Amino acid sequence: MKKLGLLMLVLLFGWSINGFPAYVGNWSFLSINGPYKFFNEKDFEIFKASAREALDNQKDGETISWKNSASGANGTHRIVGSFNRDGQKCRRLEMFSRAAEKQARISFNFCLQPDDTWHIAK
Repeated sequence: MKKLGLLMLVLLFGWSINGFPAYVGNWSFLSINGPYKFFNEKDFEIFKASAREALDNQKDGETISWKNSASGANGTHRIVGSFNRDGQKCRRLEMFSRAAEKQARISFNFCLQPDDTWHIAK
């Protein structure tokens, strides 16, 4: 399947990042003009694992880097801050990614659910 076709499926049917459910619209930063268009499956796997690691273990202000040496795709995940919302632990995650000379930076609030998954806060 072509990368663009895979991307469109992701946007239409949703995608899960190690337990972060993503619904249509939540991942709009995966635009066809950004670096994510050029990600392969391994790039997404490394990206998702790094995001989960940051949300689970990094302190506020800390940044971790990720890279797929095979494709050259790379980026960082930084915890901007932590807060509680309706009794849930929440964190603001800034995601920077680079692939095929394209780059993008976006941030979202994620909240930890009772089943130990992180969901994008509404």
